[in-house]
Order: sequence, then structure tokens, then C-alpha cells
Amino acid sequence: MEIVNIFFSADPRGYEFTVSKPVTLCTLKVELDLRGCASAFLLCDGAKVAKTKNVDGTGRAWYSMLLNYHCLPGKSYCIFVHGSGEFVYTDKNNLKRPVGDIFTVQSKYYVGSSVQNNTYALNMKLLFEESP
Repeated sequence: MEIVNIFFSADPRGYEFTVSKPVTLCTLKVELDLRGCASAFLLCDGAKVAKTKNVDGTGRAWYSMLLNYHCLPGKSYCIFVHGSGEFVYTDKNNLKRPVGDIFTVQSKYYVGSSVQNNTYALNMKLLFEESP
């Protein structure tokens, strides 16, 4: 896999995902080469439902952003990151793929108010807890 950096002051990048059972999305971790600040926002069925506080930093590292949002099966979610610096991506295809037995993800980017397919896979981790 090839690691590439893509400047991200323009369109937010991230993933569309679904869950097979209720979970609480606790924290987003994303690998960035940051030059200032970044934040993330979460869409549920196209509507913005949560936003993280800004994280500040300089340099390439894994940055954590708190979310604490309850996700349900049958809904479509998108998590997007934006700020100043570069994303760290892996060159992959844009097929939906399972992550463990709970998540299915697909790389996307956000233009205006529209979710579009993305050809690179952002280095991102979603930390979650299973919900009752």
C-alpha cells in the first residue's frame, strides 16, 4: 500500500459507515500532518448531528477527537475531518468493506452539502462501545 499526503484545506474527507448493532461512537482518531487546527463532524442520514472541538497541533501524528454519539442500525452515517494541513491516506479502492463484525465503511468526501466517492482511504480509527 502506498501512503500519500493530500492537502486538506479544501473539502472535508472521511467515511460513510453503517453499524449492524447499536454503538456509541466515542472517539475519532485520525492520522494528520497538521499545521494549525482540525475538527470533525458527523452526519446521520444527511443531517449534521455532531461536531468535535478543534484539535491543535503541528506535525504528523494520530490526533484524537471526542464524539460520544449513539449510532443505530438502519441509519447511514458519515464522519468527515477538515482543517489545515494534510491527510495521511492509503491508496485503495472505493468499495464498501466490513471492519470487524459491526461496521461497514466506504471512503467519501464532502463538497458543499453533497457526499461524494473518494478514491483514497483516510487513516482513521473509530473507538466505540457497544450499546444496549
